[in-house]
Amino acid sequence: MQTAKIQRVIGKDLYINHRTGEVEEFNVINYTDSDISFEKIWLGHLLDALKIIGNKKVEILCYLLKHKDNKNIVIASQRKIAEITSISVRLVNETIQALVKVNAIITVQQGVYQLNPDIIFKGRHNSRMKILLDYSNAKVEQKASESEEEKIEKLNKEIKDIKIAITLKEQALEELLTKKVESKVA
Repeated sequence: MQTAKIQRVIGKDLYINHRTGEVEEFNVINYTDSDISFEKIWLGHLLDALKIIGNKKVEILCYLLKHKDNKNIVIASQRKIAEITSISVRLVNETIQALVKVNAIITVQQGVYQLNPDIIFKGRHNSRMKILLDYSNAKVEQKASESEEEKIEKLNKEIKDIKIAITLKEQALEELLTKKVESKVA
């Protein structure tokens, strides 16, 4: 979503021109950031229309949209969502993973999800900007955490490969020693 500077005349005031010393009347203008390129959606009507279309994954999305708080947070385990929507836990899991993949939501922690405030948000511009910042920070933390997990996984694989290589070398050395002993005995 884009933002723009909006100017609004909030009144008139008298100022002294420092070059001429004359008192002049000027418009007082206030500049504020505002969201642009958005459309109003009546969420209740949209959710009803989406349910008519069908598709279990849409029902899961409808659940998330309907149960978000003022920070775009939904607190519900996948099992709870499955029970309330009468959809399998497996499909709920697949849907949430798909929504995470396309950056529609993030998993804040197990059973806590946050909808992307660039997609949907209820509130004023400044509130959305704060929630957007929180969302972006959480996304960065998740990526950093994922890369740490990937590094650990890679190191564990390297350790496993080294152990296998050591075992193979020990076996080869043992075979050589056995052959040397057999040749000396013979």
